[in-house]
Amino acid sequence: MEENKELDNFIRKSIKEVGLEKPSLDFNDLVLSQLQKSTEKNTIFEHKPLLSKPVWFGIITTVIVIFAYALLGNPEIENIWFSISKLNQLTSFNLSGSVPNVEIPHTFVYGFLIFTFFVVLQVYMVKQRIDKRYDLR
Repeated sequence: MEENKELDNFIRKSIKEVGLEKPSLDFNDLVLSQLQKSTEKNTIFEHKPLLSKPVWFGIITTVIVIFAYALLGNPEIENIWFSISKLNQLTSFNLSGSVPNVEIPHTFVYGFLIFTFFVVLQVYMVKQRIDKRYDLR
């Protein structure tokens, strides 16, 4: 305890001998100019999205096509829209002639739709969290 008192007394005497430094008259202006410089550096940063607009367009198009397939059902069923636009020729397209007709179960389609929905939702939520964390908006 006495060591602390001696040290405290020594520090007080040293400060009295040397004296306190007084800031210059333009100290506030210098500090504010430094703050302005640091905020100007932050405005130079340009935010680039995680997924570009063409990628989002591709994802949305894929999801819409899968939803359309799920709603329209089996593509082998004759439909007015397929016959009008001659899309029924595309539904019977076979790549090399040796690939068999693959039927996709409805549970797989619905599971894939739900999975896709939640992946898109998670990407959106992670993007929002990153934007809030780094003040990108």
